[in-house]
Amino acid sequence: MVGLGKGGQGKLAVFSYSLGSVALRQWTSVPWDAYNEVIGETRPALGNLDDDPCMENAVGLRSDERTGVTPNGRYAVLDKVCNGNLNDPFELMAWGQSQWDEYNASNGATWPTCGDIDGDGRDEILLGLGAGGEGRTEVAAMVDGAPVHHSWLTVDWNDYNSMQGETRPATTDINDDGIDEIIIGLGPVPADEHLPEGRFPAMTADQSIVKWGQLGLSPYNKANGESRPTPFISNGEHFVAIGMGPYPPDTPDEPDEEETPDPGSGSSGCFIDTSRGD
Repeated sequence: MVGLGKGGQGKLAVFSYSLGSVALRQWTSVPWDAYNEVIGETRPALGNLDDDPCMENAVGLRSDERTGVTPNGRYAVLDKVCNGNLNDPFELMAWGQSQWDEYNASNGATWPTCGDIDGDGRDEILLGLGAGGEGRTEVAAMVDGAPVHHSWLTVDWNDYNSMQGETRPATTDINDDGIDEIIIGLGPVPADEHLPEGRFPAMTADQSIVKWGQLGLSPYNKANGESRPTPFISNGEHFVAIGMGPYPPDTPDEPDEEETPDPGSGSSGCFIDTSRGD
C-alpha cells in the first residue's frame, strides 16, 4: 500500500510482488471528498484488526497549516473481502478519531501504525500525532468494527514534547516474546539543534521499559535529526530501519561515536543491540 503526498486526492496504490516484479493491482481512496480536494495526503498502515486473517488499512491524514484545514484527528480504516484477490475493492470499515479535542482543533494530523502490543493475537492501532502533540501516541482497539480509545503513551522528554511533540510510531516484536514493542520516531525542531538530534525511544506498552537509540550520522543529527522508523525481519531477527528527513550534507558522513545521551528518565541504550535481542 503506497500513500501519496499533498495533492494526492486521498488515493492509495495497491501493489503486488510476483516473479521478481512489482505490479499495480488497484487504486483506492479515502471516502472524504472535502479532504481529498484540499489536502489529499494519505499515510497507510497495515494491521490485522479483526478476526479474519487478512490485513486492514488504517489511513492517517495531514493538516494544512497554510489554509488552516485540519482532519480534526480523524483517520480511516479500510477493509476488503478476505479472499486473496487484490483486485476486489477496499471499502470504508470505520472512521477513527483522536480523543484529544484541543489537538484535533489546533493541528489534527494523524500518523497511524498497527501492532499487537498486548499479545492477544490482534493488532491495535497506535495513532501518532503531528506538531503540538506533546509527545503523545494514542492506542485504540477495534471493538464491534470501530476503533475505541484504549490508552495514551507519552515520550519521556519534556523539552521535545513542549517544543515540537510530533510522534511517528512503529511496532515490532524485538525480543520474540509474542508482544510488539513500540518505537517512536520524532519530528525536527529547527529552533534547537539538540532536539531531537537523531534520537528515538523504544518502549513497552506500559512504558515500564524505555530505551533510547540514536542515528549514527552526526552531521544529519545536528542539521535535522528527525526519525521515521519502520520494522522489518531478516533471517528471523527483528530490526528497525530509521528513515531520515531532508538535509544537505556539508561534510563527509562520519559515524557518531559519542554515547547516546538519555533525554528522559528511562535508561539509555543502543537500540540496534536491543533489536537483535541482546
